[in-house]
Amino acid sequence: MAAAKLVALLLLALLFTTSVFADADEPEVSEAAGSDGSSKIHLDQLNAKIRALESQIDEKTREVQGKDEVVAEKEKLLKEREDKIASLQTEVSSLQKKGSSDSAKQLGKAQARADELEKQVEVLKNFLEQKNKEKDSTEARTNEAEKKLRELNSSLDKLQKTNEEQKNKIGKLERAIKIAEEEMLRTKLEATTKAKE
Repeated sequence: MAAAKLVALLLLALLFTTSVFADADEPEVSEAAGSDGSSKIHLDQLNAKIRALESQIDEKTREVQGKDEVVAEKEKLLKEREDKIASLQTEVSSLQKKGSSDSAKQLGKAQARADELEKQVEVLKNFLEQKNKEKDSTEARTNEAEKKLRELNSSLDKLQKTNEEQKNKIGKLERAIKIAEEEMLRTKLEATTKAKE
């Protein structure tokens, strides 16, 4: 049940990050650079997407850390069980050497216990393999999200640079228009003065 939820969550995250990446690649960046209002909206959208990706990366990192703790516990338990098996096998060998009737009964019990512990070890190994696969998958998705975050940051930097350049151009144009208007008024004034003379 928990594994199914994790897979569903990872698929949802993949769909989200894929759509975010696709949005970042669209030609809207060049079109949005045409006006300050749409550039600001686009900047805000990119910032929101970056925050969402950062939140996802934090969540995936916490998941990986949690899984690491579970894996460490299971590995410790596995080591304890393997040590117990080794101890029981030593005990079995010792009992076999004694060859007493009492030893035969104890040998049977010890062998049964060893078999049971070996089964538990196999179950734990399978569990650890599954958790390691899940961890690798989560790390791969985290790396992909970080890569897309870097790409979005790069797009954001370019957009901000373009936005600043356009603001500078608009400022220069406004100054040129103002100078031209002042020149035109001065010329009209001179023409009016000459016409009156």
